[in-house]
Amino acid sequence: MLFTQHYTGCTVSAPSRSALMTGQHTGHTPIRGNIGWEPEGNWPLKAISVTIPEMLKTKGYITGTFGKWGLGYINTEGDPNSQGIDEFYGYNCQSLAHNYYPDHLWHNREKINLPENGDGKSGSYSADLIHKAALSFIEKNKDVPFFLFYPTTIPHAELFAKEEYMKMFRGKFLPEKSFIGVDNGQNYRLGPYGSQPESHAAFCCNGYTT
Repeated sequence: MLFTQHYTGCTVSAPSRSALMTGQHTGHTPIRGNIGWEPEGNWPLKAISVTIPEMLKTKGYITGTFGKWGLGYINTEGDPNSQGIDEFYGYNCQSLAHNYYPDHLWHNREKINLPENGDGKSGSYSADLIHKAALSFIEKNKDVPFFLFYPTTIPHAELFAKEEYMKMFRGKFLPEKSFIGVDNGQNYRLGPYGSQPESHAAFCCNGYTT
């Protein structure tokens, strides 16, 4: 079944995903905005919320989510494993998902540190890691009913891409537009976007890799 006409449930991330997961419109779904949750993440869905993966699990489906969750921090009632997801890999916090070279991702409730991205380094492109995990989930469950929710983080406002992709589009959408963002300091890679001198080419790269 292929749906070709659709629209998002809201103008921002968390309530849009809440509407999608619960089937409720924005006036009824529990998450009404992008509300932060300390120490990381976003306001959690309530345990009483009924989600698509929870319903499908009653019919024997294996469920997976790969990408950006943003509906409840780890070990809250809204975290992926509390809302019917058997396997989750990616960003729990949608604010941290603005950055493509994070210092950690999550596999279910395990924090996966990425030291190769520490101290401003760009060793592992998160979109590659997430895509690899999603493909592994499909391969592992190809012979059984499965539900895959793949909320990719690209393209998004931080327009970073690997050099192998940038070369494909560099110089083709001139004049370029340079964006000056946050490239160091205490908020670096904690939400604010990094600088990008070739934003047109990078935008095309992110669309291409999606």
